[in-house]
Amino acid sequence: MGKKVLLSIGGATSTGSFASDVEAEQFANTLWSLFGGNPSDNATTLPLRPFGPQIVLDGFDIDVEDKNTTGWTAFASAMRSLYSTDTSKTYYLSAAPQCPIPDASIPQDTMALCDFVWIQFYDNPSCNVGSSGFLSSFAAWSNLLRNNSNIGTPRLFFGGLALDSGSGYISGGDFVNNVTAAKALPNLGNFGGTMLWDGSAAFANIDGTAQNYLQYAKAAAQGNGTT
Repeated sequence: MGKKVLLSIGGATSTGSFASDVEAEQFANTLWSLFGGNPSDNATTLPLRPFGPQIVLDGFDIDVEDKNTTGWTAFASAMRSLYSTDTSKTYYLSAAPQCPIPDASIPQDTMALCDFVWIQFYDNPSCNVGSSGFLSSFAAWSNLLRNNSNIGTPRLFFGGLALDSGSGYISGGDFVNNVTAAKALPNLGNFGGTMLWDGSAAFANIDGTAQNYLQYAKAAAQGNGTT
């Protein structure tokens, strides 16, 4: 089956934003031409594709944090339309909002067009994992995504820090315990798994039991409490 590879747009220090919906739709078309399906349909961009003319990614991720919501729903809608032009494989769209609701950068209508939503339960003391507001925030996100989607229910992913570099970092064992508590919430039908920032740090973060953070995250997602 292999691993799915999505291209993430934005990041904490990104300053790129859209001035209009038209600009957002143009950007979606550019990304699709450079990384998406049907590469041979565009002779102009075919030699410009960064990973090679026939390498096709599995989708795109929206991780904007600049507090400018303009254009992102138009971008997501355009991507959905572009995905439908290639039926040879399944393409995915995801978003990575901060845990406070509403997110300051990614509109709710944008997330409603996504397959996966990776909530960043860190760097926000009011809803950080392990805080008094964490479980209520997790439940609120589950309800929001479950009741406001245009394409089905986006899968909710528990996002945590994989290294002690910011607010909200917890040990691997505590990560498992908090995910277990979140999954036990009533009416939680859209849990998808766990997300870490980031994978390389998680692999290198080994505790006194010789287990790395990725192993804890996998155990948490599988629900067996062991690695």
